[in-house]
Amino acid sequence: LHLAAAEGQKDIALLLMEHAMAKNRVNLSVQNDNGATPMYVAAQNGHHGMVEIFAHKMDTITTRQRSGWAPLHIAAANGHLKVVEKLIKANAYINFQTRQGATALYLASQNGHIKVVESLLNAAAEVDMTTKDGWSPLIAACQRGRITVAKILIQHGGDVNHQNRAGEAALYHAAL
Repeated sequence: LHLAAAEGQKDIALLLMEHAMAKNRVNLSVQNDNGATPMYVAAQNGHHGMVEIFAHKMDTITTRQRSGWAPLHIAAANGHLKVVEKLIKANAYINFQTRQGATALYLASQNGHIKVVESLLNAAAEVDMTTKDGWSPLIAACQRGRITVAKILIQHGGDVNHQNRAGEAALYHAAL
């Protein structure tokens, strides 16, 4: 099922799921060696059709892999807008944090995925939720030179004066 999810093979995934259901053994939360579920693998690879198939089972949306990333995190980090939108529609928790405290908005901001950032903000993502080190999405965007993302975050109320644990604000990183 993980391979079908990775390759976006909906027909094969449906066949495997149908066969497993016939034997009362379907488990969409099964994790591979990296702790990833089929939903996570589909989200990672941008297969929105596969995500839609798996989305009917809520625990596949929130099951974390070993690093604490959920499907929404990996989809946002990789800029897979359609996957992010499918997960939002399936009621994925928008402000879910990784073990390091990163949210989907933080990851999308850091990587400069403008449309994903807008989609998450429109779905009520918390603009100033910080990582364990105090990094906000705005600081991450500025550190990576993501000017358009920084403007969007500021327009949505991002705190330009917030400082991370090292005492650095967004302006510090924007100036580097």
